[in-house]
Amino acid sequence: MMSGKPRPHGATAQVESTAGRRARAARHARPRPLVLANVFGSNLLALLAGALFLVPGMAAAVAVSGTLGLPESLGDATPVPDQYWEVRNGILATLPDHLDPRRELLVVLRGAEGSENNGCDYGLRGGDLMPRTMVVEAGSTLRITNNDATPHELHVDNLDGFTALSTAPGMARSERIPAGGPYDVEDKLYPHIQGSIVAVTGLVACGHLDAHGAYQFSDVAAGTYQLEVYRAGEVVAHQEVELAAGADVTLPELSVAPSQAE
Repeated sequence: MMSGKPRPHGATAQVESTAGRRARAARHARPRPLVLANVFGSNLLALLAGALFLVPGMAAAVAVSGTLGLPESLGDATPVPDQYWEVRNGILATLPDHLDPRRELLVVLRGAEGSENNGCDYGLRGGDLMPRTMVVEAGSTLRITNNDATPHELHVDNLDGFTALSTAPGMARSERIPAGGPYDVEDKLYPHIQGSIVAVTGLVACGHLDAHGAYQFSDVAAGTYQLEVYRAGEVVAHQEVELAAGADVTLPELSVAPSQAE
């Protein structure tokens, strides 16, 4: 036998009525998050697209490519250093001293002061500097990565603080370079390793050269620049470059004469 007061029929009807309203409200409200998500997503994409035009140089960045006209040889034969010798076998002809642009040359773009330079990566590879001329923004830090399997001890005699310190394989040597140069860099452990460091103003980018003299710059903002080719710490070729926004550029061939490559 049940005890307590019987529950009024009205209360049961009220509970059922509330549950029904909640179910109907849930059915009507279910599509709304999808609609809001679609609207929010569209606005976010539009916001991101507009932001590209608010960041200086981002939307207008272009790629620049070209080719250097290289001499067939370096002209006069390179003198053999002391304590080195050449032996001819009498069968094969002696090959001329060819120019390896990846090691001997460096192509840079210079523009307004304060530009953030990119692509200026230097290192030791194959028992030598790559490339042998390194150009940096005056007052900035030069970083040389040792990609060889042996340590190196680079030093610059006419630059305070750039003493012969051991750089282990896989590690990097970093030094602040003041304005001026070229500074002569050598390796205490391997005397044949010699190069040059030049500190300039307005360095924008360093190009990537291949074995045939083709070079490329990426993500360069529109503007007017000086394209300069360096070898042994000196400018051996140059030209003015005008870049328009949103249009990649292929520059005409720029010749490096034999007299300039010696």
